Amino acid sequence: LDDHTLLWSVGNDALTKQLDQLATETTTLPWESTWKAMEGGLFTAISTEVEYKGPTENVPDDEEKFAQAFFSKTRLHALGMDWQPTAGGTVTIKAQFQFDTKDDAQTIETEFRRLLKLAIQKTRENLPDAKIDKEKDFSTALIPLLEQAQIKTHPTDTGWQIDLQLTGPLDI
Repeated sequence: LDDHTLLWSVGNDALTKQLDQLATETTTLPWESTWKAMEGGLFTAISTEVEYKGPTENVPDDEEKFAQAFFSKTRLHALGMDWQPTAGGTVTIKAQFQFDTKDDAQTIETEFRRLLKLAIQKTRENLPDAKIDKEKDFSTALIPLLEQAQIKTHPTDTGWQIDLQLTGPLDI
């Protein structure tokens, strides 16, 4: 670990296990290459112990169905964000999600693409209702950011992965 790394764990046992492993092993950790690919921005987070705690019964809500499918199919989540805190500064959001099977990865990729289209549509519909200029400016900049989203699904040594990237000017 370095001076800029913060470890956060839900359970002390999991954290202790990871720290002990770091101290004694010289082998590569399963998430190390993901960390290297994501680090360098203002924020980086990786989750390897995924446990979904939502309704267990079937729910008619599309967003909840996606959440159930997403968290039951993914085994690693990584998020990296960087932005320039100036008007029109560039924002970069990178995400990686790992899956055991090609089918699981393709199912989630299809849903990501559908949700992006839906977000673009809703943002366009709500744009005329924006009350202040800053809200209109944000929505206007958000649409091309979402439209230019890059989604790539590819095999890895241990399964399948989705890479998602959003980059563009956005005043945060």
